Amino acid sequence: MGAFAMFSLKDPSLLAFRKEFPARADNLKRIYGITTIPADTATCEAIDKIPPKELSKQFVMLQPTIREQKIFDTRKVLGGYLIPTLDATGTYCSCKTSCESCLVKTLKNGEKQYYHQMLAAVNVHPNQKTVFPLDAEAIIQQDGNTKNDCELNASKRLIPSLRASMPEDKLLVVADALYTNSPFIRLVQGQGMNFITVVKQGYALLQAERLEEKRKLTTKQWRKKDRICKASFATNLIFNGENQDLLVNYVQYTEIDAKIGKIYYNGKWLTDLPISKHCLKEFVRVARSRWKIENEPFNTLKNQNYHLEHNYGHGEKYLATNFALLPNNSTFGFVF
Repeated sequence: MGAFAMFSLKDPSLLAFRKEFPARADNLKRIYGITTIPADTATCEAIDKIPPKELSKQFVMLQPTIREQKIFDTRKVLGGYLIPTLDATGTYCSCKTSCESCLVKTLKNGEKQYYHQMLAAVNVHPNQKTVFPLDAEAIIQQDGNTKNDCELNASKRLIPSLRASMPEDKLLVVADALYTNSPFIRLVQGQGMNFITVVKQGYALLQAERLEEKRKLTTKQWRKKDRICKASFATNLIFNGENQDLLVNYVQYTEIDAKIGKIYYNGKWLTDLPISKHCLKEFVRVARSRWKIENEPFNTLKNQNYHLEHNYGHGEKYLATNFALLPNNSTFGFVF
């Protein structure tokens, strides 16, 4: 709780937190249940030993409050879906200090770089500024593995964990092009979720391009102030030759300046949601809401004095990872 308080109060270091402790004693006792804190070394040693999944459980704790206040009810899209959008961010990088959890990259000059990353699942809504962290999975060296962990491997752990924490919700996972692959899609569908992913290449996109050449895409056009918006779609495309049983739907969207013809935005997505003309506007807003995970939680944690990338202490096992998870928990808690 001391470490949680330090991040939620935006202290830049353990030392600063300790110096402010006497002046905050009453509030720390009332809000955090803290009457004393150990020395910096003891704090780090204790947190270093905690498996990150134990801290990730804290994301679930505020969900009863959210549901009691019916907040999730106001954040549903496309007929009742909640959006968890996924993305990874770096939390630590050094060429000098490392631990057994560090991922390792060899630079061109032969020097080794040690780093940690984190994969986050965040609930966003296209028309609301507030975001809610739902889960986070550390991208760190996994016990027994000799190869580096990666974002996709972390998603294999995060998706089942996310489903377990929200068993009754209709979840629509929105992600970038990294996740446009059959193992991830089958993982999501196997957990009873749906998906929207950016598509940049592949057989499904090739089919859509051929349909566009033949003018066989279904299209809808509308105006948004001084811009012309055009969305087109195709359904029941084969994902690829190795997964011919996996059928996906395709949507492309363009925003063009009505006066000078400049293209402001061009996006392409695959999804397993049913697509029709009447839902295209909302679908595009939902698909484009993926940027909120960068702009809201990551930007807040890195640039609004939560010090996500600051090294509070690296430790020998989990310290750096836990010091990245705690700011996530603190921003979630202080939404209320």
